[in-house]
Amino acid sequence: MKIFVKVTFLMLISLVIASCGIPEKRIKRIVGEHEIVGIWELDPSSSALAEDHDGDNYAIDSSKPHSIVLNADGTCRYRSVLQMPTRYIDATGIWAIEFQADDPKGSEVRIELNTITGGTQMITMEIKEESGDLILWNFWSDPDLWNLLEYNKKPNKAEMATPRKPSD
Repeated sequence: MKIFVKVTFLMLISLVIASCGIPEKRIKRIVGEHEIVGIWELDPSSSALAEDHDGDNYAIDSSKPHSIVLNADGTCRYRSVLQMPTRYIDATGIWAIEFQADDPKGSEVRIELNTITGGTQMITMEIKEESGDLILWNFWSDPDLWNLLEYNKKPNKAEMATPRKPSD
């Protein structure tokens, strides 16, 4: 009986550790709209693109833009890849930042796209911050695999003209 309890306990601990994945990446602060407005380009080195988890073998077509344009008026244009099934889409819609203090996800961008069939498609983009730069991302395939589709903000002319303070 003692062996059964020990084995069960070890299996439970192993399961908890295995399901934890990597440390939390989501930003925990309120992100302002001014930080999100702009052009976000798909990072070709996103871990999601290196793995084929749904069998569709998606390869970036360099003749098509892979970007998300988030406008100050709340409209957007999504020209990139979606999954289930994996496909490239070019659609317009609306976006908003969501933040709930009691939600462990922190700030996130909600995008509602108009589909060609007359419906809508919802996308939630998580936000993380690395070296002072924001990155929009979402999971690709199974979240436990931690493969991410990541978008980097393209600097606008005003941001390029303003020198950045060195990070601490």
